[in-house]
Amino acid sequence: MGSCLQNCKKRVNSASHARPTMLPFQALPYLLNNDVQNNHRWIVPTCECCGRFRTPARPSVQSDEKQEYKMIKEITWHKVESRRKQFAWHTVGEGLQLQHENGNPPYVIPWSMCFSIFRHAMLMARDNQNVVTVGTHQTKPSRGSLGEWVLSQSFVLKTGNLTPRHLSFLGPIFARMGNISRRYNGNSIQWVFGEMSISGEYPVDFAEFRRKAEG
Repeated sequence: MGSCLQNCKKRVNSASHARPTMLPFQALPYLLNNDVQNNHRWIVPTCECCGRFRTPARPSVQSDEKQEYKMIKEITWHKVESRRKQFAWHTVGEGLQLQHENGNPPYVIPWSMCFSIFRHAMLMARDNQNVVTVGTHQTKPSRGSLGEWVLSQSFVLKTGNLTPRHLSFLGPIFARMGNISRRYNGNSIQWVFGEMSISGEYPVDFAEFRRKAEG
């Protein structure tokens, strides 16, 4: 149900009484605010008695066009099993969206940050037999680790700073993409890149990195 913009008191059902009409300027806010990414299709109704545009009550969504994300479940890497955490992720337009088991709202790590971290890890690994020590302590990552570099970059997310702790989540995601594997060296987590210097299988630019993540 909706109400007529001309204060007509008669309220009618938009689906049963909608008919084609020239859209007046009053209709534009409702169309412009429509969430195109969710494939909403507005029924633009007119009032049964006065024939003028009526405020739409809600968008009509085609059931076969609802956008559903497939959440991929992962477990963080930690040598101590009791300290591993479950989380889920999927790709969105801006980057990787993560959802933690603590019930906090999901957040997005932008593609540009993901790729910068991946590229720097790859460069560090090339100078260390294709292995990089991650360093996931939030404020005091091990010296010479990828986490130390991440901390120095002051990456900022919409929900706060991106810290070396986030590498605990990015590692399993990069592994699922086929870019790295994991091993432990004492209590340290290491990313292993394999023979990337000769394989040519690792994404070396942003577009390729995103394609592998979304694939």
